[in-house]
Amino acid sequence: MDLVHTVPADLRARGATAEAVVGGLWWAVGSSALPVGPGTLVLAAGLVVAGALVRAGHRHPAYREPLPADVRRVLPLAAVCGLGLGVAVVLGAGAVGLGEFGTPGAAVVLGCCYLWAASRLARRVEVVLGLALLALGTAGVLSALGSAGELHSRGLVGFGAGALFWVAAALRVGLHRRLLAGVGR
Repeated sequence: MDLVHTVPADLRARGATAEAVVGGLWWAVGSSALPVGPGTLVLAAGLVVAGALVRAGHRHPAYREPLPADVRRVLPLAAVCGLGLGVAVVLGAGAVGLGEFGTPGAAVVLGCCYLWAASRLARRVEVVLGLALLALGTAGVLSALGSAGELHSRGLVGFGAGALFWVAAALRVGLHRRLLAGVGR
């Protein structure tokens, strides 16, 4: 079953744009764990991918359609809560000397916000993304437990979350269909 068809077209296009931007931010977090030279190159490549996905979202014909009232009410609340709680987790973990748990904790918080929004809007795609973020955050916590410093947990969670959001954005605008159509020629 294709989960992309359960989301209305207007939310798919705008959601893809937002997810591409959020994926770019997570990618920046992951690339900050790398040394300066390679980290800058990886960040630049990630910004190109994010820009291409934002452009694909803006080019979607349904991007200009108005969002339903329930979506306009729930999504900003989930975004503000996720951002606020995520920043609080990162700052709190750093304040008590456990900075390596900040980024994975932020991924867990964002996954919970996605699950909350999915339950309010009855959207299955957000459930999958929320559960994937919870699993990624848990893997990051386990990685932080087994290593000293933030390199492994921040890199793992940052790159993983960035890739998750980019895949979700690409699926929302149907880039997988365009790729499959191009391969079949």
